[in-house]
Amino acid sequence: MSSFDDDSLIVKNQVDEHRVSKFEFRPITSDEKIVQSSPKEATPTETAQLHIDHKAIESSIEKELIEKLLQKTDELSSSLAKLQIQFEKHNQKWKSRLILLEMTRIKMG
Repeated sequence: MSSFDDDSLIVKNQVDEHRVSKFEFRPITSDEKIVQSSPKEATPTETAQLHIDHKAIESSIEKELIEKLLQKTDELSSSLAKLQIQFEKHNQKWKSRLILLEMTRIKMG
């Protein structure tokens, strides 16, 4: 009887020392062994802390989004003000031309 599993090339007694997935094969480092060998249940305080951290992250993301939206609003407001100034300049040019044309028409009779 072989010490190899039918689907694996790793000896059965060494399976815990390797991470095997469909497209990945690499040995587990000693740090990962310690973490895997001592699984622990999350305590209520840890769960509460994770919940608080999650809320803090959401709040941070929300604040960042609001800040970006305010920044975009300022940019759009600035662009709109520039367009308004440009429109007023063009309007003034057309008024000047109209007055000039009216004066030349009056001179020509």
